[in-house]
Order: sequence, then structure tokens, then C-alpha cells
Amino acid sequence: MTKQKFNETIYWYNRFSGKPDDIFHLDGAGVTHPDKNYRIERAHPYHNMFVLEYVVSGRGYIESAGKVTPVSAGDFYLVNCKTVHKYYSDSENPYEKKWLNIYGSFIPNLARTFSLNDAAFSINLGEPCGEIFNAVHDKIKATTPKNAGEMTDFIMRKILDLFLLADKTRSAGDKELESADKIARYIDKNICLDINVSVVCKLFYLSPSTVYRLFMTRFGMSPKDYILAKKIETAKKMICYDNAPLNVVAASLNFYDSHHLFNAFKTVTGQSPTEFKNAFREGREGSDSKLPQNFEKV
Repeated sequence: MTKQKFNETIYWYNRFSGKPDDIFHLDGAGVTHPDKNYRIERAHPYHNMFVLEYVVSGRGYIESAGKVTPVSAGDFYLVNCKTVHKYYSDSENPYEKKWLNIYGSFIPNLARTFSLNDAAFSINLGEPCGEIFNAVHDKIKATTPKNAGEMTDFIMRKILDLFLLADKTRSAGDKELESADKIARYIDKNICLDINVSVVCKLFYLSPSTVYRLFMTRFGMSPKDYILAKKIETAKKMICYDNAPLNVVAASLNFYDSHHLFNAFKTVTGQSPTEFKNAFREGREGSDSKLPQNFEKV
């Protein structure tokens, strides 16, 4: 039952108020085509519908529980029932997305099982997620009144596959964040050694590209910049608290010489070591370096 409605192609539309004992009811399914004016708002927290969507291209935004979540190509998002929410296209790069609207206890049971209970949950699942939505839409388009029950069983299995994919992807991401934190802790504890990206890669049996990706994801900076920033933070303390000469600081932190440390210090902080020390002594805060939040400031 394909029809055109505004900026969407609707494959299924079966409006339903929802009952407490229903397990699964497909309310709607379709594709939203790029449209900068596209916007959906649901202002009633008692709304019992679950929204499952896959972004094919472009960008969009979800607003719920005081949080704005941007979504883009490859992202899957779930908007849980009984939440006030809105979602809409980016005005300059409106998204195309595939969607399913569902009532019943099946989705909340899965959400609890996989701890996806946020008002709006988003994760990048890439093409495997797109294939699941394609399969569901193809099944819906091929459904007749005689095989509607078969369609429901098929969709429920595919949604389970979708939640398993989200759980597996999220777990892998959590492990990567743990790896980045573990490497960062090693760097923090051994910052006075001759430590560099090559050393880190050998110690943790990871490729340079993997370490780079982990640090960019976790800290928003490369591992090389992280090491330098940590060295400068340590240099600040040695200069301000220990009153250590620049050549001693440079040797302690494995810079080539005091000139190398001077240039690195000014690049990171915007001040020379002397300027920073004078500002510290006068009770003024020196320029912040670009550090992750867990870095201690002087």
C-alpha cells in the first residue's frame, strides 16, 4: 500500500491507539525524502508509539529530554514511547531516512533487555542497519492481507537483529574507549620517559592508525598531541612549583633541548615559560592548553 504523503513515501499506514496487552503493531513504515522543512513534533508524553529510523544520507536532529542529538548517514535511532520529542532535517543538508513506527510491548521489552532506555538513543550502525531496514520494507511492500501475520513475524525477527547489532556495536565502542583510557593512563604515568606513538603501538600491539582513531574518538586529539599536551602540563608544574630551570625540565621530559621545550611550550599555551611563570606568580591563570577534561590544570 505505497502512497505519497508530503515529503515521504508511505509503505504502510495503519493508525492505532495501542492497548496495554498488545505485543506488536506496525503503525507505519516508509521513507522520508530530503526536505529542509521536514519536522515532526510529539508533545504528549503519553504517546505510546516507538520510532525506529535509519539515516541514509544528509543530517538531522532529535530533541528530547533537554538534549539535542545530531544524526547523519549510517545512524540508527530509537525514540522511546511516552517521551516529548521532535526530530527534523538539517536546513542545508536535509536527511533521507527509512522508518518504522510501532506500538506494543515487544519494543520496550527489547529496550530493557539491551539497556536502550534513553528517551532517544542513537548509534552509527552503517550499512548492516540499512540492509535490515531494506529487508523489512521489501517484506512490507510484498505483503497482502493473507500473509500479514507472516510479515509481523518477519519484522519482529529483523528488529531483534537490529537490537543485537546495536548492542554488539556499542560494546565494541565501549571496549575501544577502555583501550584509549588504558593507553592514556600509561602515558600519564610515564610522561618523563622517552615516550612516543611508536612506543605506545609496540606496547599495546596496535597499529598507528588504530591508536590515532582511538584518541581522536576519546579525546578529540591525536596521540602525539596528547603526549605533548601532557608533557607541557608537567613542565608547568616543574617551572611554577619546583622552580626548575628550563634545561632541567627539558631533560626530565625528554625534549631535545631547552629551545625545543620553549617552542613547544609557547605553541601549546600561547606563552613562553617565563611569561607563564610570571602570570602564575602574580596570581593570574595562564593560558589553557587544549587538554582533555581529565587533565589537571595548574
